[in-house]
Amino acid sequence: MVKSLHTLTTAATLTIAIDLPSGLATDSGHALTTPPVFHLTLALGALKPAHLLQPAARYCGEVRLLDIGVPVTSQIEVLKSPQLAPPDPMRTNIPVAWSGSSPARWQAPPISPRSPRCARARAM
Repeated sequence: MVKSLHTLTTAATLTIAIDLPSGLATDSGHALTTPPVFHLTLALGALKPAHLLQPAARYCGEVRLLDIGVPVTSQIEVLKSPQLAPPDPMRTNIPVAWSGSSPARWQAPPISPRSPRCARARAM
């Protein structure tokens, strides 16, 4: 069955899984087989852990939740990605120089060969 599913999804321009792709463990997110990667998964009623946990999530593609008229209560919350801010020199011992707000521009100062860190590394 898995081979047939791979053959069909390879030939398709759009693949849609209903609720969860076959071969994925709903609660743990483990891949029980090697399912094909779908473009879209339509989650019925509620998101399942496998929609968010790896390795299962990589096979789901974009996940959309469909209301099927069943009331669902859950204590699960999806956390937002953290927003990184430049380090605060007043709260750290590490001097940092940056220009602008882009993390790509943050630079740590060069370490001198005479610094205590380098001396300790040479002693080891």
